[in-house]
Amino acid sequence: MPKGVFIAHWDDFRGLVVEHKYPTSIMLTEKDLNMVYYHHEKGRTGSLQYVELENMRVASLASSGRPLWIVVFVLDEGEEIEGQEDVLLGMGRYVLAMLAQHPEGVDVKDVLENQRMLHRPTPEQEYADIFLTPSSALLLERMEQEGIDRATRLAVWLNTQVQSEEIDIRAVAAPLMKSGVVRVEKVQGAGETVFLVRDVFAYRAPPVQALQYALETMVHIAEVYQDRVTEFFSPPPPEKGYNPTAATDDPNSPLLEDRQRIAEILRNGIHYEVVRCLRERPMTLAEISQATTFPVELVQKVLWALEAEKVTTHVDGGSLWVLLTDPTIEAFMPEFVLPDVFRKMKDRELDAKVVMRYLELLDEEWGRAE
Repeated sequence: MPKGVFIAHWDDFRGLVVEHKYPTSIMLTEKDLNMVYYHHEKGRTGSLQYVELENMRVASLASSGRPLWIVVFVLDEGEEIEGQEDVLLGMGRYVLAMLAQHPEGVDVKDVLENQRMLHRPTPEQEYADIFLTPSSALLLERMEQEGIDRATRLAVWLNTQVQSEEIDIRAVAAPLMKSGVVRVEKVQGAGETVFLVRDVFAYRAPPVQALQYALETMVHIAEVYQDRVTEFFSPPPPEKGYNPTAATDDPNSPLLEDRQRIAEILRNGIHYEVVRCLRERPMTLAEISQATTFPVELVQKVLWALEAEKVTTHVDGGSLWVLLTDPTIEAFMPEFVLPDVFRKMKDRELDAKVVMRYLELLDEEWGRAE
């Protein structure tokens, strides 16, 4: 385990400012910290960086926003990195999330001694990145229509859509590639080609597991809880409720623009952990705090924020918190594009080699799925 930790950020007037460190006796010179900061300032955020200083080794993680915060772990002499990278990343993510949402609750001693962590983003959270970048969401909608397209053609189309000649198609496609939604390959005779191998759908699902738990073990709240969920999804007429399968052009539909709000909730690591707890069963504030290792006052703020978004509500006189709606992003096989793909091959709009490669990719992705 690291023998110390520093948390610092850049201030335009004061330079690199150390806000927290533990233990207080540990020292890093300003030169050392600037060297660590330099690596992240060049854009290498999201992964651990290792720097060999004159008399010590450090591992660091940085935020992606401004100001750029860095969490620096000082390693013991001769300490091996292998085997503890996930722990360091998890603690770094935890600290950065706390700095963003609850800076007064940052306790570096507690983080280090008890290994407080936020785990690696789940596939569901990586899908959320697509909907947080307007151009990426636009590109997904295009691929849902095409199934296969040439990268150069997509770039021209996207430039036209956003009225800009400076769109980097690879940067726009990055969230889709990272989450496995598209594959980009060079196919002989067709150049660089983009294939849609997964489709994704973001919606609010009923909290089935939590409701079932309440019906089986918490009878005193089950009826009230079920009524709340029913009122949201299937209210009495003339209200329409929330139906993610209903196509609508109504600008007042609760479905429109809800996708981005769902993505924002899932991509926020602290909010996501609270939602994950409540997916299992109703909990008290103290139980959620214990399960997530977040301070009670932070959990309370998160629950209030989620309540405002119609994700949580409280029952049993306010002592129990429950999931009202479950923000969900699911992936499925894009078989609906296959008829158009074969039609394009028949009309010679797509090369047969490209189509065969697409079928191979779909088989690799879904053929062995249980």
